[in-house]
Amino acid sequence: MKVKYLYNSGFLIELDDYIFVIDSMNKIKIESKDKKVICFATHSHMDHFNDFILKEGLCVLSDDIKVRKKDNIIFIKPYDEIETNGIKIKTFGSTDLGVSFLIKAEEKIFFHSGDLNWWHWENDDKKTQEKEAKDYQDEIMKLKEYLQNEVIDYAFIPVDRRLNENSTLAINFFLKEIKTKDVFPMHFREDLRYIEDLKEIKEKYKNVNIHEITKENQEFIF
Repeated sequence: MKVKYLYNSGFLIELDDYIFVIDSMNKIKIESKDKKVICFATHSHMDHFNDFILKEGLCVLSDDIKVRKKDNIIFIKPYDEIETNGIKIKTFGSTDLGVSFLIKAEEKIFFHSGDLNWWHWENDDKKTQEKEAKDYQDEIMKLKEYLQNEVIDYAFIPVDRRLNENSTLAINFFLKEIKTKDVFPMHFREDLRYIEDLKEIKEKYKNVNIHEITKENQEFIF
């Protein structure tokens, strides 16, 4: 299995029979090798969605994305649950726009947060900060309740450096509540200072593989 970091929150996941492309904001060349290509977009923001995916196999799109309905497009909203092409998809909400994806395929579980993040902005008033905290925590607890004792194999979680010292609030709470094997930070663009931010988190959760991404198109082989 291979996980390839594209940019920002974009990843390509290659399994035995599938290629998943999630939140690719840039056009990429997908070499399918006779595998089923399924593209996901968590919401319509330009840093998570590029319409090139509409020509690349099956597309599972958050229903806030306004494109013409076609046979290869499935629109999905928060808390939907579908099975298609041999995979299971469950959506959860976001603390910004759209959905987050829980995907089960080939006996593995993937969770892509999209813009589900603990958005603690320093300039927000206290009431707003408290609401952002509650909204994020509530959504993660919904995920925990749904999973019961299942373990997420690969999670993709925002570590957004624009939040400064608050950039790790989401990943810290996520790993506290959700059993997870491997984690890929995202939503940092070119700001590699996030690696320094994660040192304390990596020390705290030594049983979790928290991967350091340092460049576009970086590949991780499992």
